[in-house]
Amino acid sequence: MKLQKAKLSEIIQVANSLREKYTDSVYTNYYNQFDAAGTELFDFYSVENLLCFGIEDNGIYRLFFYCTDLTLLDNALLQFPKAILEYIYVGEECNLNFSSLKNLKQIDSFKRYHTLLKDNGFSKKLDDKFLEKYISDSSVPATFSDFEELKTLLYKIFDPRVSHLPSDDELKSLIAAENVIVCKINDEIKTFWIYKKEGKRIYSYQAYNSVQGIYMQSLWYSCFTNFANEQFREVYAWVSDRNFFSLNLHYKFNFTFDRQKLLIFETNK
Repeated sequence: MKLQKAKLSEIIQVANSLREKYTDSVYTNYYNQFDAAGTELFDFYSVENLLCFGIEDNGIYRLFFYCTDLTLLDNALLQFPKAILEYIYVGEECNLNFSSLKNLKQIDSFKRYHTLLKDNGFSKKLDDKFLEKYISDSSVPATFSDFEELKTLLYKIFDPRVSHLPSDDELKSLIAAENVIVCKINDEIKTFWIYKKEGKRIYSYQAYNSVQGIYMQSLWYSCFTNFANEQFREVYAWVSDRNFFSLNLHYKFNFTFDRQKLLIFETNK
């Protein structure tokens, strides 16, 4: 079968039929990442026991699947060169053996961490040395004049295949909502943090610091204290297993592992 085009709502109908036929034996990496009512056309490939579909998302081609047997996926991957595929699982070991797929290579892995804001639980591991160095007025919300510099930094620092970088419109919306916090030295952004509000939770989007660690730590301490006063419950983040500086920062703010893991793959040429 060759690739076809369809709206997501039509593809989900096929996926639901697969679920109904095979009940609990269907595996998927689609977690409602897109609006099913959208008009965008997805590429899709379907054979018995397998459905794959993908779309370009802010410059990255993202691939999703439903299948009853992971080995069925290998040949289908040839239809989607240089696509990014993600898979979330809970526990010590992944329930699917992705290493058996010759047309897929892992490029990163993440773990989900959270810290509680109630009763300043985020500050339990912060010591007196931090409080002595804390800079209370080091950071401010970004403005639209920071847009180009922020965009340049985001694409220079982060790998867009794994970081889900915001589109231009998304970044402008985040700036307008004051969800981008920056620290400037000599009018140059040295530290920034991008986050989203999700009900009573805060999702840590991207964080970057190029100067002394106290600047990023002060930014978080100030923001987290405000979130606690506003009755937000927690801050959570996906952190790369290879980013030791980020892991150390999250440890300082009492983030704990949620047992959820994310694997990120790229299809071979």
